[in-house]
Amino acid sequence: MSRPDSRVEQVDDQAGSVADAAAARVRLAEWLSAEDPEYPVAADDITDWSVEREAEFLVFVPPGYANQVFLVADHGISWYAPSQKRFEDAVAAARAQR
Repeated sequence: MSRPDSRVEQVDDQAGSVADAAAARVRLAEWLSAEDPEYPVAADDITDWSVEREAEFLVFVPPGYANQVFLVADHGISWYAPSQKRFEDAVAAARAQR
């Protein structure tokens, strides 16, 4: 899947962001496990997901066809379905959850 927005930069290209991505990956795995305890997720399970930055968010996209994109920020985690919502609208909704 291509990046959700051309303004998004690859996390690997930013100084210090690899550690941010690792911490966010742990938080996302914990969040996913809490959402569906029957199928626990470890951070190692989602290392092949692409991680990109958009402002205060790290955007996690599962490999292959993914109709769920996850936005991880200090203030919380949210997700959206690209088939149903534009990236900009999902970011605005996630910001409103603060």
